[in-house]
Amino acid sequence: MEHTKTLAQADAYRTFAICFYEPEAEWLAPENLFSQLKHILKMSLPPIVPNIEQLEQAFQQYSIEELTVEYARLFVGPFKLEAPPYGSLYLETEGKVMGDTTMAVKNMYRQYGLEIAEDFKELPDHIAVELEFMYYLGYQASVNGNRETYIQAQRTFLKQYLAPFVFPFCEQIKTNTTNEFYRQLAETLSQFIRFQLS
Repeated sequence: MEHTKTLAQADAYRTFAICFYEPEAEWLAPENLFSQLKHILKMSLPPIVPNIEQLEQAFQQYSIEELTVEYARLFVGPFKLEAPPYGSLYLETEGKVMGDTTMAVKNMYRQYGLEIAEDFKELPDHIAVELEFMYYLGYQASVNGNRETYIQAQRTFLKQYLAPFVFPFCEQIKTNTTNEFYRQLAETLSQFIRFQLS
């Protein structure tokens, strides 16, 4: 049972990661992404399922083009980023990218056998990358003999790097968008991370 719950939570991290990449119709199809997430969380975190249902309803209000425009405005630029998706901007007093925390995150990826692909254009502490790392650790905990090692790594990464970044990041999204999909995504991710910390 614990194995199943760990894998379900890992899959939830992966699904959230997908939502923080540039929108694409193929993988954001509600019948795939959100039904899968609801199924996952019914097993591991039933209280959050209503949030997923609201997220699915919000998604259906927009075209992929509308979501892409809002994604760029919030997370990409070209001018001011309304909700910068990089951990170091929230965790360091200088508020700059590629700071000490970025290097620490990158080193933790390496410690668990991962490297950022050369053709990947984002920084190591991008929200989607950190969520994928949490997926990777949870998946390894489910299939690897060293379960406790990966669970402990997940706890450490969550407390030191992801959670302190997620909450202010999600508040930035909610403050700076009228797009219900991204507002609900921020609220749902915040709720999910709170449950992970409890």
